[in-house]
Amino acid sequence: MTLDYPWTSNGDTEVFPITLLAELTMRAASNAIREKPNWWIKIKDPLIVTNWRQELLLESRTREVRFHLSEEQIDYVFNELDWFARKRQEQVDDAGVEVPIDVGVEGTRRADGLIPEALKKRLLEGVEKLMDKPDHLKDWHPGSNNQVLDLVHPSLFPFVTGRTRVTEQEAIPPLEFIAAGKTQDATPTSESTLHFSQRFYSDDHQWLPTDFDVTSERKVKAKSYINNLHPVEHKEMYPVLEEILERFLPMFEEVLSEIQEFWHKPRVLKATNDRYGPDPEFAEDHWSDSDDDDEDEDEDENEEGDGDGGAKPVKTPKESKKPKYIDSDEYYRTRLPLPIPIPDFTPREDLPRYNLKTFTTPLQVIVKLANIELTPENPSYYGGTWHVEGMANENI
Repeated sequence: MTLDYPWTSNGDTEVFPITLLAELTMRAASNAIREKPNWWIKIKDPLIVTNWRQELLLESRTREVRFHLSEEQIDYVFNELDWFARKRQEQVDDAGVEVPIDVGVEGTRRADGLIPEALKKRLLEGVEKLMDKPDHLKDWHPGSNNQVLDLVHPSLFPFVTGRTRVTEQEAIPPLEFIAAGKTQDATPTSESTLHFSQRFYSDDHQWLPTDFDVTSERKVKAKSYINNLHPVEHKEMYPVLEEILERFLPMFEEVLSEIQEFWHKPRVLKATNDRYGPDPEFAEDHWSDSDDDDEDEDEDENEEGDGDGGAKPVKTPKESKKPKYIDSDEYYRTRLPLPIPIPDFTPREDLPRYNLKTFTTPLQVIVKLANIELTPENPSYYGGTWHVEGMANENI
């Protein structure tokens, strides 16, 4: 499917409107409430809401952050939470299933209780079989301190230009015939004509997705081999992953719908040039007469005489000098940020939602399975780094 979500010309380009730290703090506060069990029920209790408000204020005041939550910001957060709770109930009434939760990070959703216990049990049984291999064949993720064991990973056997062989048929063969058919050597990719930095694009490697069909009954069926998951040895894993993807369809649709809003979605708080209040009274004690002192010294060293060892020309003082704050860190510490105007909460406009069963093209999914293993020697895992998956040629 084609989405209006292009790669930028370089890594520093700002694509979307800037989000202020104050707004990110509000999002984090809202998500903290939505992580509480049955928050959509408890938010109807005024006493509980009062306690939650005090928790957010106290946490905001004790954390070392540049912006602390104000009463007006917390008012906005809880007005939005009331709206989230109403929308959630409407969706549950319509669909009768668990609703994806907006976690305050664009293009990201989570859902509690999405996978039933019986399906989870089948998944774990398949994972146990994947883990049943000698230690020297285990693929520990680089930099994970032997805590993250990659079971199915697209980088293990990706497409390699000039080496990977491809089938001549245009149609994807059924799983039971995946090893059959005449093959030919893949031709190297020609020189890229893309208009962005080459660090976003690989001419050598590419992850291999799996095509999944979505039926009109919202059933999901794999059309091709899942890379690094043998279709015979691990045949039982295929229907398990298909059922899990069925459960993920509402989250996929939410994210795809939100992506289309990125270009037009306004920020709650608007960035302005007037970010700080007036200088403190003692500020004049920290200004120097010029920011050209170092430059003058450099010019003195670089100026030469007439070549016979004569005296250097006498320099006249510059007519105008720019003031310079001696300690810029202190300057910004002592200037208070101006209060940011907090608008009244306005419910978001209901936009057309994606429905994956109406798409004529299959879903392309890159499957990953990993197990986090803790031991007495390595008892804690602190997670990985936030990152974007894949490169431009994978177009995830």
